[in-house]
Amino acid sequence: MKPVVQDLDDLRLAIDAIDDQLLALIQERIQLAREIGRRKQAGGQEITDSQRERSIIKRLDEQIRPGLSTRDIQAIYSVIFRLCRDVQES
Repeated sequence: MKPVVQDLDDLRLAIDAIDDQLLALIQERIQLAREIGRRKQAGGQEITDSQRERSIIKRLDEQIRPGLSTRDIQAIYSVIFRLCRDVQES
């Protein structure tokens, strides 16, 4: 049997790998949001699209598993939405 410390190290390495993937995906999302912002500005559209944000939360809410709640998804995505709006406005 593996020592508990080794098990923790393995689990932490798995979390580190997931964190790396999350960061890469967030950066990719921000790049896409930047391009959307350019197109919105060129078309004279508002940056904030509350209806789109609500539809994303609703879609994700339908996919959540035990351990996460709608409130958790809203908290996580409120930060992501803010970051994306910030790059769209710049």
